[in-house]
Formats: sequence, C-alpha cells, structure tokens
Amino acid sequence: MAPEQWTGEPLTDRVDSWALGLVTEVLLTGKHPLGDTAETRHAAVRSPALAPALEIERRDVPAAVVDLIRRSLDQPLQRPSAAEWARVLDSAIDGRGDAVAEDGPYRGLAAFDEKHARFYFGRELEIDAFVERLREVPQLPIVGPSGTGKSSFLHAGVIPRLRAREPWTVIALRPGGDPAGALARHVLAAISDDRVDRPTETQLKARIQAFRADLLETPTLLAARLVTIAGMRGSRVLLAVDQLEEAFTQGAAEVDCERFLQMLLSAVDDPLDPVRVVVTVRDDFVGKLAGLRSLFVVRKLGVDDLRRTITGPLARYDYEFDDPAIVDDLLAEVGSAEVADLPLLQFACRTLWDGRDTARRRLLRATYREMGGLAGALARHADHALAELSPGEHRIARQLLLQLVVGTTRRTVARDPLLAAVGAGGGAVLDRLLAARLLVQRNLAGEAPVIEIVHESLVQTWSQLARWLDESREERHLVEDWQEAARVWERRGKRIEDAWPEKELTTGRHRAAQLDLVLPARVQEFFAAGDRKHEVARRRRRIRLGIAAAAALAVAVPAFLMIARYLAREQLIDNNTGTADLAIIPFDQVGVPAGLSAARRLSVALYGARSDDLDQPGEPLPADLARVFDPQDIGILRLQRLRAPGGTLFLRIAGRGETPRSCGPSWLRIQAFPGYHTDDVKLITVWVPTCEATFRDTATVEAGAFVYGGPGEPRSGMYGDNDYTEQEQIRELDAFAIDRREVSNAAYEPFARLEKTTGYRRPIYPPPTGKYVHQADPRYPVTNVNAFEAQAFCAYMGKRLPSEAQWVKAARGGTQVGGQPNPAPGRLYPWGTTWRRACVNLDGTEDGFDWIAPVDSLACGQSPYGVLNLVGNVYEWIARDGQSDRDNPLWALRGGAADSPVEREQTTTIYRNHRDPRVGYYTFGLRCVVDLSP
Repeated sequence: MAPEQWTGEPLTDRVDSWALGLVTEVLLTGKHPLGDTAETRHAAVRSPALAPALEIERRDVPAAVVDLIRRSLDQPLQRPSAAEWARVLDSAIDGRGDAVAEDGPYRGLAAFDEKHARFYFGRELEIDAFVERLREVPQLPIVGPSGTGKSSFLHAGVIPRLRAREPWTVIALRPGGDPAGALARHVLAAISDDRVDRPTETQLKARIQAFRADLLETPTLLAARLVTIAGMRGSRVLLAVDQLEEAFTQGAAEVDCERFLQMLLSAVDDPLDPVRVVVTVRDDFVGKLAGLRSLFVVRKLGVDDLRRTITGPLARYDYEFDDPAIVDDLLAEVGSAEVADLPLLQFACRTLWDGRDTARRRLLRATYREMGGLAGALARHADHALAELSPGEHRIARQLLLQLVVGTTRRTVARDPLLAAVGAGGGAVLDRLLAARLLVQRNLAGEAPVIEIVHESLVQTWSQLARWLDESREERHLVEDWQEAARVWERRGKRIEDAWPEKELTTGRHRAAQLDLVLPARVQEFFAAGDRKHEVARRRRRIRLGIAAAAALAVAVPAFLMIARYLAREQLIDNNTGTADLAIIPFDQVGVPAGLSAARRLSVALYGARSDDLDQPGEPLPADLARVFDPQDIGILRLQRLRAPGGTLFLRIAGRGETPRSCGPSWLRIQAFPGYHTDDVKLITVWVPTCEATFRDTATVEAGAFVYGGPGEPRSGMYGDNDYTEQEQIRELDAFAIDRREVSNAAYEPFARLEKTTGYRRPIYPPPTGKYVHQADPRYPVTNVNAFEAQAFCAYMGKRLPSEAQWVKAARGGTQVGGQPNPAPGRLYPWGTTWRRACVNLDGTEDGFDWIAPVDSLACGQSPYGVLNLVGNVYEWIARDGQSDRDNPLWALRGGAADSPVEREQTTTIYRNHRDPRVGYYTFGLRCVVDLSP
C-alpha cells in the first residue's frame, strides 16, 4: 500500500502510480525497493526517508523510465499520472521517444498500418470477432463503403492481433492495374531467401513474369505455393489483399480479373490448413465476387467508439483538448457526414494536432475555428495547397489530378506516364502535391513507382476537384473515345484506310485545341495516320473537282449548284460550325415567366472568348463564321437558332426591357457550343432576367464624394495591419445601384440551372445537418462560389461585381446622403460609430445564428442606403478591375463573415481579405452592382 494509505491521508489516483512504480522496480532489479523484510518495508512506507536509494544499473533501461519510477515513489503531488506512464513506456518500447511526434497520433487521410497500431482505437470488439471467425472460415472478405476504415481495420487491427497470438507470415498487397502480377511479385518475395538468393533486377522481373503466367494458366497453383511458404517459415500464412476493387477499376483485362479471383477463391478451403485469405472490398463491388460463402461487414462506428478514436490516440501523448467540447463538435459533424466520415475525422484531428500548443500539450479551439471544423478541414487544406501554385502550375496540377480519377473512383497511374501526359514542369508540381499529402507515391519492388490520390474521400468531398471533374467530363470522354478508336486501329494492323476520315479528324483536332488537351502518344500516332489519309483524300477530291469542272461545260447550272453546296458543307466542316436552338424565357422575378411583352426588343449577338481569359467575352464573331437566325416567338419563349464554330463563346442578350434607368445587356458563357454535326440540333433553354429583374431590390447610391480608407470612426485597433490599412482619401463616384441583400440561393438558382451550359458549377453544400442545416435554403445567401462564378452570375444579371470603392461607399455613405450631411462619413461600421453586437452575424450565437443567417436578417445593421449585411454573414467578392491593390495576385473580399472572431474586427468598413479567385468556401458569397451613369 502507498504511504498515504497507511497514514490515513486523502487518497488520489496517484496511489496507483506508487504501486506501479514499485512493481516496475521489482521487475527490473529483482529486489524490493523498500527492503528485504516486512519490518523494513513497513518502516520505509511510514517514513520514506528510511527507504533505500533507487539503484537500477541495467544499461537497457532508459533514463526516462528510471526517473519515472523514482518520482512514482515520491510524495503524491510529485508522482506522474497514468497518461505520463503510458507515454514514457510507449517511447521506451518503440525506441523513438518524442520523435514519434513527427508522425503524430492521427493518420490524416492515410490508413493506419502496423507501425501505428497502438493509435488505432474504436474497433477492438470487431477485431476480436473477426479473428474468432477466421479460426473457422479460411476466406473472409472485409466489406464496407468507402471511408469506413477497412484498410486500417486489416493492417492496424487484424494483422497485429494475429501476430500477437502466434507466428504469421503476412503477404500483403494491393491489386493495382495488374492483379496477377502483384500477386506473383509478393508471393515470390515471401518464398525467396535474400541471404542465399539475390537475383538481379532483370532476373527478378523474368521470374515474376514467368510465375504470373503460371498463375494465370493454373489458378490453383497459388494454394500450393502458400502451403509451401507455411512449411518453409514454420508459421501460418495470411494472404491480405487490400482494396480488391482496384482489380476492376485500374484497367486490368477482364480475363485477368476472373483468373485472379479464381486464385483467391481456390487458395484455401479447409479451416485446418495453415493459410487464410482476407480481402478488403467496397460494398458496391461485392456482386463481382461470386463464390464467396462468408462476409465480414465493417459497421459504422457508434458515438462512443468514435470518441475513442479521437481521445485514445491523444492520451498516448499525454495531450488534451483545451476545450473538451471540440470532441462533441467533431462527433456532431461526423455523425452528419454521408461520405467517408472516418478519413475526414482523422484529417481534421491531424490538422488540430499540427496546430497544437506543445508547451501546454493542448489541442486548440482556435485551430478548430480557423480550419472551419470537420467539413472545411480537407477542402481548405487542398485549396491552400493549390493556392500556393502559380497559374501555370495550377493548370498542370489539374491535369495530374484528373488522370488519377476514373468515374468517381481514384486510380493508380505509373509516375512516368503520368508526367509524360502533362509535359515540362510536371515533376515539380507532382512533388509539391506529394509534399502536401494530396497524393501518395508507392514504390513496388522491381516495378516503376505509382501515384494515386491519398484517399477516396478527397475525390468525393473536395469541391474544386469535383468542379474540375465536371468541367473535364467532355475532355475525358473524348480522350477515352480516341484511345479506344486508336486501339481498334492498332488491332487491325494500323492500316491507313482504317484511320479516321477528314471530318472526324478535323473535329477531333479542333476540340483538342479548344480544350488544350495533351494527347497520348497512341492517339497522336492515330491522328497522324488520319493526316496521311486526309492528304490522299484531298488529292482525290481535286481530281473529282476537275472532272466536275469539265462536266460543267455541258451541264453548267446544275453542276455549279452542286459544287456550291459541296463547298459550303466543306467550309462548315473546316470551321467545325455547329447549330443550336436557344429558347429564351424572360423573367421579372425568379421562377415566374414575364412574357415576351416585357422584353419586346430582345436581341442576341455572338462573341468569342478572350484568348487569355475564357471567363471573359472577347470580340464579336465575324459574320462569315457566325449567324443569328430570325427568331420565332412561341407563347412565353423566343426560339432563336444560332450557328457558330464549336467551342467556348458568349451570348450578349440586349433589349431586356424598358425602365426609367439604363439596363445593359446580359452576358452568358456557353462553354461548349456544339461543333459540326448532322444529327438533331441541340436545344439550350435560358431564363433571361429582364431589366425589372436587374433592378429588383437594389438600393441607389447617388453620385458624389465619399471617404475611402483611413482608420475608421472610431479608430480601429487593427489599423496598421496590412489587411486593415489604406490611406484615407476623398473620392468621387458616379451613381450606381447595389443589391440591398446578399445574393440568395433562390436568386442564384436560374444561373445555377445553366451549369451544364456555362461550365460554372452549382454550389456544393454539406449535408443539411448541424450548423449547415440551412446552407442551401432559398432565403439564405448563396455560398461556396469562387470569384469567376460570382463574376459570371453578375454578368448574367446585367450587372457586375462591385469595386472596392463602390462597396465602401455603399457601407459608409457619401459625404452627403439624401441631400443631408452624413454624420459619420468615415464610420467603422455600416450602422455608425458604436459597436452593436446584435446587428452583425459573427462567430458565436449572441446574434441568434450559429452559422450564416437569411439575407434579410439583422436590419439594425443596415448602411445609410439601407443595404443589409455588408459586414458579417458572408464575405463578398470584389471585382478584379475594381480592386485597389491590383499588384496582389489574389482577389479581394470585403465584409468578414459568420466565422469571423469579434476581436479581429473583420466586420468593419476597412477590413479587406484576399483569396485565390478559383477557390470557394461556405462563407464566400456576393452581391452585384449596376452603373447608373448615362
């Protein structure tokens, strides 16, 4: 018993620490630290000064353990806690001490492996159940949806538990694009003895290929080889195939997949055999595994188990949360996640760990707030990694990432072909994506390194990648179609007559140039064969034209008409000219057609895109390339046939109504106007805002002077920091109108419906639970839009994003407002010079909102012109050409947001934020302006 138990003093949990220290010393020295007899031990307990000095002379015992024992036998307040015991002993056992902090207790997007098994919590009962079933079932697949932790369950749970019970030889592999080859390589590695047999790389590859061929020819051969390994090594053998679905998604031949499955199914069938086969497979691929008699389904973790996955690893380091409620917040968010909740939870925890306070050994609420909780952690990390790339590197990163996805699933690609497809500079960008942990490189023995996206959840939850995938759907389909056509051409012997004819080749090259595609070598060769065929066809065509010209002497008029029609069709093909019907429906308010009478002078013109900026219109398309046919009015819509070269173009829709104020045109991008074709004409339906819709619910800001910049009234405590500091000056502005409210989801919906036409993706929101429950509601502000999407929406409405000067004047008012002097023209807040917490939606719930608020909320915070929520709620994008610091490569946002801390004064008229214009977030919104000058 501890001294305080003898003396009757108050007892604490440090009684156990005293007992543990005493037992540990006995185990290490073989002697009792309090003496050899009961009398001396009792005396030492009552009077610690009589206890012998601690002497541990073994060199294999770290000094930290000796110090731990010494302090455990000291006074209660000096004794270490149980958590410190666990941390020090962990460090002593693995020999790395605090160096393990380089990895940390959380794995982020990476799966747990055997090395990190001591940080794997939450599935102990399932592991026990699985191991017991494995006694009786020789083949046991681990099944579950992506993100449930199947790989971690196998490598950090099942395999360490098996090894702890008896000797096991583990053959672990992933199928990749050559499942039979991967199996052959790993089985041979388990058979060979490197001390005796050290083959050269060439010899090793030859052996692998020969064994692969034997396995494909005789799938049952695998069973014999596994039993041989068990006998050689005097152990049981576990064949562990992780992510079996790769056999179906990585491009392996169908016959190879079938044989590979036969190998696994025939590898063992007797529970008495020393061999077991375990695979992990996504539940949507189970139907392909015909013949399996048993499955083990990995369940979704309950709340208590999830809590242990967060707190258990942290306790290993003797760390805590500075606010224990962070755990509840994480659990509330992960409970609402529909996709890949465990990887996202681990990533959020890893982000918290990276921002830890090492001095106090705490994980911080401030870090949690900054990263945007669970939902924002991964996307923000990925967006931040992209934001550090230059525009050229950004383009290369897009090409790299798109190659690593097939459908909605990540795929593995060898490093060299991956880089060859993007050209110069690809290696440096790839290394940066690897360093950012967005990608991972696996080096296989005897094989070229392969690259893949670090986890499936990144494919499913990163809005930027989802946007790219949507934008590139046509690119990927085109390249896949061309690859298949090239493969057919190769199988037929690469005959020139089997290459594409002139029309298909011209269209293909035009689309490749428009989409800036890097063509695979096979497709380039196929196109070159088409060029040769095209040249032969042109020679034949010249001969035919000559014959036609000769025949024209006899039948002049009919022949010339035939030639004219022929040449007109040839010109359409050469210019890849396509035709589409535009159905225009004017509207005054969202969802309600206004009728054609509201826009009697409606007209459409076609413009090309700027060569240096596909988000902006360029010059009008020349009449010999584009044509707008006479319209046909049908009820509430106008049908307008358009003819233009395929690719990106802009519609300029003018004459949208007559109001007392000027109303400019609506601009709309068509990302992929159809090229030349002979089948049905494509119909594009567009709801077009009238002038009434443009000016609906706007506030007029009169022309005149206003105060821009300065420290504000009262003076901001943040003035002097870069984001808060601009020289105070008096400026003049012409009159303009500005949206009284932030653009709502309802107002954005007509534009969002055009995403397949414009290429601008509709906002992606989290599942409607927790604080995000209202994120997609019609009355709430549209968010998760980037600067280019915001700019395109305003142009569609016949408006534009505000300049910084216009935003500041709308917030502060001019020196005169409505003919009266402005009492505070340099005001720090839109409502005046006094801080009013209830008038702005900030971090916290004092304003009545846990997250963002409806666009018509907090009327007491309106500006002198009646404009609502200019600060707080959501950040608002500023027009690039109206940004005061154009030397900054990032775009400006104004106004702060619902996640802005009060003390940072971000919701003031002087604060300016800067972000990558390609990145959206759940607090990035917008409002538009329209100039009123003549």
